[in-house]
Amino acid sequence: MAILNEKAYNSIKKEIIYGNLKPRERLFDQSLANEFGFSRTPVREALRQLTSEGLVETRGKGLYVGDIDLDYMIKVYHMRAALEGYAAALASPNITEEHITAMWECLREQEKYHKIGDAPRVYAAGTQLHRVLLDNCGNDLILESIVKLIDQTQRFRALTYWTMPNVEEFISEHTNLIEVVITRNPPKIEQAFRDHLLRIKNKIERMKSSQKSGSLI
Repeated sequence: MAILNEKAYNSIKKEIIYGNLKPRERLFDQSLANEFGFSRTPVREALRQLTSEGLVETRGKGLYVGDIDLDYMIKVYHMRAALEGYAAALASPNITEEHITAMWECLREQEKYHKIGDAPRVYAAGTQLHRVLLDNCGNDLILESIVKLIDQTQRFRALTYWTMPNVEEFISEHTNLIEVVITRNPPKIEQAFRDHLLRIKNKIERMKSSQKSGSLI
């Protein structure tokens, strides 16, 4: 990806994931180009890439921020649980004390941003906590698949920060994850990550059952 295309891609993707560009919001390449200071060409390339990743979708002749369908998110978390648990187990022999320290730092970041109600940074720090471990799994194909799923879930979590209950509970679970990682026991680590993500899946199922539609908005 050319440098300008990559910058445009990262800028637009960040706005979508952080919830500043809302689900179903129409996207205009000229408006985005003006906002971020790019020409229309890199913006169009960025939108094409984001469409292939499911963050942007085509409706008729227009481009829109992809909707968040709760049935889809349930499937995403189910898949994350399977892949991420396995990847975490693969990574366990490669974890150093520096990695453990980095995970604790991510947890402290989560706590700090939760106190001031900064949802995007709460979940960005949580994602980074996971990535410290997953980046050491030694399998680029698995990691690439997980990262795409994480992009979808991070956007969902940012948009549901005030409606998904017990944010403190998620932070507490990350504390438990780190403590399990410290054991460097692959089966225990795999199970801990699976259980953590499946609990979130179950929360989404309860959210879906309380709504009339399967859409977030």
